[in-house]
Amino acid sequence: MKVLKEESMALAAVNMNAIEAKESREQKVANTADKKRKAKGSHGVEQLKKANTKGMSKLSSFFQKK
Repeated sequence: MKVLKEESMALAAVNMNAIEAKESREQKVANTADKKRKAKGSHGVEQLKKANTKGMSKLSSFFQKK
């Protein structure tokens, strides 16, 4: 009886260690994602962001059935 109780306690400890290890890995992944810089667009992309698009037809209008 005592052996079974000790064995169940050992199994519970192993399961808790596995859960804690998984949580710590998830935290490390989240921390590294926060540290990464946001990718900057190329010079052309930055210029297009500033372009005035009023009066220009939308790209989807060129692919509609007539």
